[in-house]
Amino acid sequence: MALPRDARVASALPIPAYYGLFVGDRASIIVMSDCGDPINHFPDQLERLRDAQTEALAAMESAGIKVQDVAERNTVFDGTTVHIIDFV
Repeated sequence: MALPRDARVASALPIPAYYGLFVGDRASIIVMSDCGDPINHFPDQLERLRDAQTEALAAMESAGIKVQDVAERNTVFDGTTVHIIDFV
């Protein structure tokens, strides 16, 4: 699975911005934008956020990305937008 090569397509996906991969001797770190907290931290908005999660997953699937671990803990909300994380 790979992200689309077209930057316009990739940047429109509901995923965090990727800043880089740092590889060390004992660990590797992916640096991405902070996209908020898991949607289950917003119980008063959960139904609406689950609908947004469904839309985000559909957008990823239409770009050829099959999310392997669909879970509320992997869907985050920043107060404005829902993002999918840990989708490989």
